[in-house]
Formats: sequence, C-alpha cells, structure tokens
Amino acid sequence: MNIILKKRIKLIRAMLDAKSNFVSYNTKLIISSLIDKIRNDEGGFFLSLSLDDPNKVSYVKKENDKYNDKIRVKTTLQRFVRRQLDVQPLDISDAVLDRFATLTMLFLDDSLDDKVKIYTGIKIAEFYTGTNIKSCMTGGCNSYKTSLYEANPDKVGLAIFNNEVRALIWRCDDGNVVLDRAYPSGHWGISFIRAWAKKKGFLIRNNADSVSDGKTNGISDGKNHIVTLKHEGIFPYMDTFKYGIFIGDRIMLSNNQNFGSVVLTNTDGLYYNREVCCACGIPTNDSGVYARDNGFF
Repeated sequence: MNIILKKRIKLIRAMLDAKSNFVSYNTKLIISSLIDKIRNDEGGFFLSLSLDDPNKVSYVKKENDKYNDKIRVKTTLQRFVRRQLDVQPLDISDAVLDRFATLTMLFLDDSLDDKVKIYTGIKIAEFYTGTNIKSCMTGGCNSYKTSLYEANPDKVGLAIFNNEVRALIWRCDDGNVVLDRAYPSGHWGISFIRAWAKKKGFLIRNNADSVSDGKTNGISDGKNHIVTLKHEGIFPYMDTFKYGIFIGDRIMLSNNQNFGSVVLTNTDGLYYNREVCCACGIPTNDSGVYARDNGFF
C-alpha cells in the first residue's frame, strides 16, 4: 500500500477518535459531516499526513498526482478545513475546530508516553505541595491529605499531562489498572490523558470529569473493583473508589455504591460514616456524619 494512502487512513482514524471525545450530539454531527467530506474526497484533495512534518497535513491540487509527495501542499488541518473545504465559522466554530484538530494530532502521536508523567509515593505529595493549581489537595497546609498515596506507591499513581491535567491511577486487587476522574474540569487535555490511558490498556472512569456522586462512579468495563490500601487515618477526597470498609490497618475501597461502611467524600482529610437502611441493609450514599476518631484532629 502506498505510504500516502496509509497516512491518509491513519489520519481519518485519528479524526474519528477525536470526534468521540466531544460530548455534544450536535457537535458530533457537525464533525461527522466534516470527516465525511474528507473521506469522500469531494474536492479531489486526497488529504493525508505530511511525510516530513508530524504536525501538518498535506493535500494535492486538482488533477495532479495524489501520490507524488513532491507536489503535495503542506498545511495545518484547521487551515485546510477553512481554505480548501471552505467550511465557515458559522458551520463549525474556531474553538471546536481547534480542539478537533489538536485532538486529531494527539491521537496520531506515537510517543504519548513521553507527554505524560507518572508520580508515585512522596512525588505525589511534592507535586500537590508545589503546584500553583488550586485544589483542596494543593498547597503546603493540605499536604497531609496525600499520606494515603505516599503509603501505597504500588497501588496508586498520579498521571500528569502538560503539568496541569492530572488523574489518579489505581492498581486494583484483581490486577486491573483504572484511570480516575481527570482535573481540571473541562480542560481539553482530559481527552488526551484518557486516550493515553486507553492505549496503555487501562480501564477508565466513565464520566471524564463530572462531579462524583452515586451515578457517576462507573468504570469502562462495567464492573465493580476493589483496591486495598494501607492508611494512617487520613483520607483525600475520592471520586471513584470512594466507598470503603476498614480491615485492621487497611481500608478496602470500591466503586460499588453498595459497598462498605464509610464514604470518602470529605475534603478535610476525614470521612463520613454511612447509615444503613433498616429494610434492605444497603448503606446510604450520604449520611452527613463526620468521623473524627482518627486521632489526627
């Protein structure tokens, strides 16, 4: 198969991957229409990837040899859409087009691992202490909340993209690795870090960056998982593995909302005890009761 054709197929697949990271149904329809124009080659441009510039695409002018790289024109995907396909901002906004093009190029990147740092143990605490990101976990006065991560370097890591987008990685008791909720909410890089996790073979949280509650702690394989951790009685706010039960000096956490006797959705290093329904024996999701018996406060 000709290399330009191979690159064209790879480009279109990356576009489809990029489209899947948009939430809005209408936006997906608009992007689908754009991809169809490129795939059907309505203008005879035979869009492909540039052979010598990984950040550019290339096209051929009408009636020229589409497989002759020497005469192909290099440009950005955004510029091609605007100038060659004549797609106007009223059809697809600059913001959507830029995000679509950026995601497409990220999905084409064969060196995703080079763009993501993974911290474990004390490195997680150092990141949260030193970062300028505003969070209930960041800043020197909040560093004590990371003690659970420090105590379990073989069970939890922190993936960071672009020194800003971050998500916890959990190694479950069954061996599965799960990428948790990504922060900050709404950042375009969330799609990238989830794409990276998928290529690594990780499971991912179903809801990329939504606020945690009983309906959004599902995992991509549709199953419930458990991770058992050492602890010192201090706990961070949890998004997915937030339902727990104490077993000696360990805590077992699950994404199953019917699991355990405590819920880790407190931002003060504490936890909530869970009330149990007298009729069915299932814990409620939010008892609103502080637990202050950890000896730290």
